[in-house]
Amino acid sequence: MSKLALLIGLVVGNIGNCLGLSEYNSTVWQKDPVDGKAMPGFASPMLADLRTWQMEGWRVFIWGAGDRPSEHVISWFARRCAQITYVDWDQKWINQLQQFVNSLKLTNVKFYCHEIERLEVERKVFGRMAVNTFSDYGEKTTYVHSIAQAGIKYDLIIIDGHHRNTCTIKALDWIKPGGRIILNDANQKTMGIDSIRAYQALSAYPHFSFLHPGDWDWRTDYWVIQ
Repeated sequence: MSKLALLIGLVVGNIGNCLGLSEYNSTVWQKDPVDGKAMPGFASPMLADLRTWQMEGWRVFIWGAGDRPSEHVISWFARRCAQITYVDWDQKWINQLQQFVNSLKLTNVKFYCHEIERLEVERKVFGRMAVNTFSDYGEKTTYVHSIAQAGIKYDLIIIDGHHRNTCTIKALDWIKPGGRIILNDANQKTMGIDSIRAYQALSAYPHFSFLHPGDWDWRTDYWVIQ
């Protein structure tokens, strides 16, 4: 990809987010054919694969980033798995999610608020946070290390928040053998996300990547940690 094409992609992506035209807002939520409920905000081919997973009894850990798609990720997995642990950096958003979960009478979800690394170089760009903390940093933050809080290993770890590369590397210490790691918006240049370190850390494991139809770089990837 040329530098000009990448620059155009970043500008268009940021303007789209400023106008509420991100991939989440512009995509009609796919409904689960079994219960008719909205599915997670993953690339649609990934959703087809996801519906084949047998997840009864699974413990799931989610690193989130304070946005509306979290509602569907949490509720969809909570209906199918034994336990959901969700970590975010925004307490106000966690409070909203707790109310949402309570309204659905889901009792197997735990929420925790942990601080991300805030860098001096961060600025508001087109109405959103600068992109650097989405990919890297955070090695010493409680946000990244929160996965060790319960002292258990997980069947599924979903990375969809800040410090994604750092979280991916940390996830390898807390995933069960045969467990799966999902990386949403993997290497998505229109969000300024560079997933190269995550790809390198997971290169030894079976890798499945799903590009959303009609979108040139929105993808959801997962790995089976054997």
